[in-house]
Parts: sequence; structure tokens; C-alpha cells
Amino acid sequence: MQNEDDRAGVPRCPTCGSRMRPGVVWFGEGLSPREVARVDNYVRARPCSTVIVVGTTLAFDYIVHWTRLAAGRRGRLVEINPDESFLSPLGAEWIKEPAASALPRIVDELTSRAVS
Repeated sequence: MQNEDDRAGVPRCPTCGSRMRPGVVWFGEGLSPREVARVDNYVRARPCSTVIVVGTTLAFDYIVHWTRLAAGRRGRLVEINPDESFLSPLGAEWIKEPAASALPRIVDELTSRAVS
């Protein structure tokens, strides 16, 4: 009989049998300092025409910093969050929906503009 984790498709390590961790940051976790530095260098070096912030309460200073950099460069700032908008003071568009429904539509919009 399968347990709930097996039905959910959480893979096991073929070597030790432990559940494998996906490449995500869970609620309450922060990015590694290496990843923060990598993204910070990228955002500082290149203008961003669109920055999409998904489902965050902006509890992490580096996310606030990156959104301010994007807003300061006149990039399009979009917040996807069914809860209260935290980026509206920066002129962000607020999409009050869950990410699962909003992201596919936004990706289609952005990619169709790029092809046009």
C-alpha cells in the first residue's frame, strides 16, 4: 500500500532512500548567501524590464532591495499574491490571485509580446 508521500510523487534518493528535497525555498526559509549574491549581481548589472514577485510577505531584506532596484529603473513590477499587496507603494501591479492561476497567464502575455 502506498503512503501519502508516495502518491504525491515525492521521489526518494536511490542511494539512501530518503525523500529528495526539490529546488525550492520553503516558507520561513531564506536563500543561501551564495544565491543572494548571485541574484544581487545580476539585478545590479542588468536592467530588468519586468520583475515578478510571487507570494511573499517581503520578510527578507534582499527581496525588498531587488524590488526597489527594479522599480527605480522603471521596470514593470508585478506582485502576485492573494493576500495584501506589499509592493503597491513602489507602483507595483497587484494580481490578487494564487500563483498557480496567475503565472501561466502572465507568462503567455510576456512571451506573446516578445514574439510580436
